[in-house]
Amino acid sequence: MSFRVDHHPRDYRGFQYLYPVWSRRRGGISLGVNLNRDKVCNFGCTYCQVDRFVPGHEAEVDSSRVLGELDLIIEHTKNSSLEQLPGFDWLAEKHRSGDAAELPELDILDLSFSGDGEPTTVAQFPHLVDEALERLAKAGLEIPVIVFTNATRVDRTAVLSALRKVQAHKGQIWAKLDAGTDEGLKRFNRTPMVMKRLVRNLVALACPGPLTIQTMLCRDEDGPISLDEVTAIGARLKEISEQGGNVEQVQVYTVARPTPDAAVQALSVEELKERAELLRQVQPYPVSIY
Repeated sequence: MSFRVDHHPRDYRGFQYLYPVWSRRRGGISLGVNLNRDKVCNFGCTYCQVDRFVPGHEAEVDSSRVLGELDLIIEHTKNSSLEQLPGFDWLAEKHRSGDAAELPELDILDLSFSGDGEPTTVAQFPHLVDEALERLAKAGLEIPVIVFTNATRVDRTAVLSALRKVQAHKGQIWAKLDAGTDEGLKRFNRTPMVMKRLVRNLVALACPGPLTIQTMLCRDEDGPISLDEVTAIGARLKEISEQGGNVEQVQVYTVARPTPDAAVQALSVEELKERAELLRQVQPYPVSIY
C-alpha cells in the first residue's frame, strides 16, 4: 500500500471500517473511520470523489467491529509494530533496505471520522465517539479525534453533544463551507439546506470552538467559482466571528483526485491563490492554502 495525497482508498485489507491515508493537511498518516460504507450522503457535492457508480455495502454499522478494529490499531501503535499489519508491511521493507531516513512520520497522527458520506447521520456516531475517546485515553495515546462534517446535523442534541465532547478532549471539528449563498449551496453541494441554517450550525460549533473551516473551491461546467461567491463565503465567516465564533483556520483547497463528474476540475494555482487572498481580505480568520 502506498500513501499518496491523490489516492485515498477506503478498502483496507483485513478491515471494514478503519483505513490509513496520507493526509496533505496533516502531513502524515491519518487513520480514517468510514461509517458510511453504503456511500449514502445528505450532500451531493459536485466535486465528491466517492465513486457512487460502484454500489456500497450494507447500511447498518457494526459498532463492535468498528471498535475491534480500533483496538487492534491502538495495540500496534502502542507497541510500535504497525508494520505487522496488512497495508503497513511496506514499512518493514523500507527498514530492511536501509531507506528508513526516507520514511514519513510513522505514528498515527489522528483518528478521523470521515469516509464515504456524512458521519453524523449514522445513529451510532455519538456512541462511537465516546468509545474512541475513552479507548485512546485508556491506552495513553494522545491522538486527537477529528470529525469531518457538513454541519447539517449539528442542531440535533446528541450530535452536538458528541462534537463538543471531541473539542473538549483537544480534538478538532473540520466543517465544510464551500459557498456563501443559497444558490452556491445548490450549485456546489447540491443540497436544499439554506445558508441561514448552516451558518447557525457553524456558530454552534465555533462557540466555544475551536473550529476549522474547510473550503473546497473548484470549477464545473459553468466555470470556476466566482469571486462574488468567495466574497459571500467571507461574509458568512464574518457573521460567525461577530457572534463570538472561534475559528482556528480556514483551509482553502481544490480538487486533488479524479471525480465522477468530468466537468469538475481543480482550480489553477493562480486562481486558488487569488480567491484565498480575497478571502483573507473580507473575513477575520487565518487562511491556509492546500
